[in-house]
Amino acid sequence: LRTVRQAFETGDLQPGSLPRLSVTEALALAAAPEAGGEFAEIANLGSTAADLAGLRLVKRTASGLAQRCAIEPGEGGLVPAGGLALVAGGAWDGRYPVPPGLPIYRCGAGALLGGLADDRPVALLLETPGGAPLSSLGWEAPAPRCTRGSLERVHPAGPDEASNLACPGTATPGACNASTPPGECP
Repeated sequence: LRTVRQAFETGDLQPGSLPRLSVTEALALAAAPEAGGEFAEIANLGSTAADLAGLRLVKRTASGLAQRCAIEPGEGGLVPAGGLALVAGGAWDGRYPVPPGLPIYRCGAGALLGGLADDRPVALLLETPGGAPLSSLGWEAPAPRCTRGSLERVHPAGPDEASNLACPGTATPGACNASTPPGECP
């Protein structure tokens, strides 16, 4: 199985042919050591399995610049159609219970993207290796700053806008978000 990056480089894959992906949750304020607990959750809203390896996760820094890392293969295999995956840094310690077999990809040698800031709202973007945007969370519109728990997308298929983002005070990696209506859960 080739990575997404290899398929783009050879021209065998175009951005419109990817499964529909959605950044649905991100935890920046994890208990110490933070690097072991930060994650981003990606939902595959498409009808075919997705390999996130080769895609890039981007964070907006305090100065407004974009910092990227390429998503690397992890454990658990592909993201099934209608399923979820986590993207975490190399220091991910598995402190949160996740469903068995949940795909966990890596992005950052230690912390996710070198660390997600606690002092401002999360702003993440998932993009192709060529820079085409696929999904975002808190990137398009100001997100609330979650002082406890994760930033969540309420409706996974909905837009990245303030009215579709919530801070429920919990973290639900690999499971339906606390703010998402059960009928819309991936």
